[in-house]
Amino acid sequence: LGILLTQDILIVPMLIGVNYLSGHVPPTDEIIRQLVGGAILVVILLGMLRGKKVRLPFAKAMLRDHELQVFVGLILCFGFALFTAIMGLSAALGAFVAGMIVHASRSTRWFHETLHPFRVLFVSIFFVSVGMLISFRFIMENWQTLALVITAIYVTNHFINTLILRNFGSSWRESWYGGALLAQIGELSFVLSATGYSSGIFTDYVYQLTVAVIALTLFFSPFWIALTKKLCHYRHSSTLKPEKV
Repeated sequence: LGILLTQDILIVPMLIGVNYLSGHVPPTDEIIRQLVGGAILVVILLGMLRGKKVRLPFAKAMLRDHELQVFVGLILCFGFALFTAIMGLSAALGAFVAGMIVHASRSTRWFHETLHPFRVLFVSIFFVSVGMLISFRFIMENWQTLALVITAIYVTNHFINTLILRNFGSSWRESWYGGALLAQIGELSFVLSATGYSSGIFTDYVYQLTVAVIALTLFFSPFWIALTKKLCHYRHSSTLKPEKV
């Protein structure tokens, strides 16, 4: 979880850096807004990484008021999305931070129960939007390139994350399995690739390739994890077999 949160934190300076890579120098006030907004988000996320609890205002009143629960949940989501959009960052990033705040608060259970229908709706919308971005004709025409890139991503991410987890004291079995869980590309990469495309950094071909790679790594991730889990189980069970006398 810490590695995933660190990856999500790093998207803030990446989004800021994309504007400079596009060759367009933003105005000074926009740079200041991005830096201030990014600093605020990093401070919030680092505070939650340290295990600090977040206490929402009117928490006791919300426990007895169903309508207020829904209202506060939506205000947090859209409020942070609006804040990051005003600061020159991605609105999706703000919604993500709002979700982290809800999780770190003492009211996670009632938030989850109250907003569960919205969660199903928005997750469905997210995957529908991802499906609309994918061109199946592009996949069929470039399947060899996609297969090579996806395999390289899985192997490289799996290997690096396994070594990182092992360096933090996990067993080889846990590290190998954890590396499989982190082998795919994160969902926030869609935001980064869309920003790069809108800024003119990516050509249409590169953008289609990037979107297809991100989507396919997410699609094949359960199979990669299941394969890794079976290999770990097989290796573990083989080492526990008693020797024949």
